[in-house]
Amino acid sequence: RDYDAMSFDSLKKFAENGVAEAQYWLAFRYFDGTAGVTDSIEGLKWIRKSADGGDMYAPEVLGILFNNGQLVPANPDSAVHWIQRAAELDNGVCQARMADYRWRTATTADDSITGYMWSGLATFNLFAENDKKAGDSLKADYASHLTPEQVAQGDSMAIASMAKRFREAKNGKDSTRIIRNLSKAGWPEGMFREGKWQFFETASDSTMRAGMALFAKAANAGYGPAAYEIGNRYNWGLQPVASNLDSAAYWLKKGVELGDADAQASL
Repeated sequence: RDYDAMSFDSLKKFAENGVAEAQYWLAFRYFDGTAGVTDSIEGLKWIRKSADGGDMYAPEVLGILFNNGQLVPANPDSAVHWIQRAAELDNGVCQARMADYRWRTATTADDSITGYMWSGLATFNLFAENDKKAGDSLKADYASHLTPEQVAQGDSMAIASMAKRFREAKNGKDSTRIIRNLSKAGWPEGMFREGKWQFFETASDSTMRAGMALFAKAANAGYGPAAYEIGNRYNWGLQPVASNLDSAAYWLKKGVELGDADAQASL
């Protein structure tokens, strides 16, 4: 829905019904006076509701307000709290800010690793859309100050963070974006789920073959359901492959080795 273009009355109804994005836009109607009156108290009320409701941009606004002392008393700790909350909701700008903040204020190795983690998440959620080379460069710069073991730990933390967001995602658009990021990051379940989506997006031969390639990557990374999916398709000759019992046996056995119950039942 295009909440920004709605009439004030329609927007307010959605906001009052708990729609976080509508609450965000309603707050700005009060901030800029397009509600019919400028009312910063009402604006702050609705921007807080939006932030509490899970909108990824509302916490960023609160972080900026607390950082600059606008409409609220300046409070650096509250600023960091809200910017981190936005970062946790996949706001790429705030993830880059948290990377910078954690790196600048680091007093322990764990702080530096956390900064690197945020840089990795920003690479997926901010720079992937705008300038991937800049994101990769930023992440590499942080990594150059860490040991290989610390880099691996930071990468694992980033994947765990994205996986948590996937479990909590409230709509299909968020789920799709997060899964694709997880797939790029090499998370086996992410590759498997993206492979599934390749089968349903256009159902063309090329997308289904791309899905099979993702299944194979996921299976080879240790995800049993992916091995079963490949084996089952070869067993029954399901698109995009022809029946091949040798290939079916190979992948189903791999699924069994990885503990997949469906693969076990198929042999």
